[in-house]
Amino acid sequence: MKKTTLLLGFVATMGISSLVAQNFGEHSVAISIPEIAILDIESSTSSSDVTFDLNANNLEAGEEFTISETNSNLWINYTSVVQNGLSSRNVTVELDDDNFIAGMVLKVVAASQSGTGQGDHGTATSVVTPTILPQNLITDIGSAFTGNGASNGHKLTYSLDFTGNFEDLNVEDAAMNFTMKYTITD
Repeated sequence: MKKTTLLLGFVATMGISSLVAQNFGEHSVAISIPEIAILDIESSTSSSDVTFDLNANNLEAGEEFTISETNSNLWINYTSVVQNGLSSRNVTVELDDDNFIAGMVLKVVAASQSGTGQGDHGTATSVVTPTILPQNLITDIGSAFTGNGASNGHKLTYSLDFTGNFEDLNVEDAAMNFTMKYTITD
């Protein structure tokens, strides 16, 4: 009788444990977030080009022709996800050619981030005079996004000034075209 009771007890326990073991399943879930560094230039007008169309329409005979122009139509938008939250990125600016008329100075400054973005947008530097070497325009960007389109991100203000000798100005050298390159770097 003891053997039968023990056998029935063993079968009942195995049957119950089999029922319990079959009422759930499990698996692992892996999540991988990639590093992201995307940048583009957006315009509040129909063109992403900056044009300084200088003219002398209001100039009177004998007055100095002055060059002091600004343009604030462009915005830098970016999305950045950095590794482990320990690294940061910068946005640099450079020109493809810096052969200006002596005394002609092109500068750019980025405003602090505005618009719909979130995250660690870093710090806009002071005014930069771009050259053929990359220079920091925005530093210490962490994981952030600026929002997309004009009125989101960092508004760019370009200024063109002439502080040189007036005799250096001439029409042949005045038609200058340059490419400004912005890069988000680690």
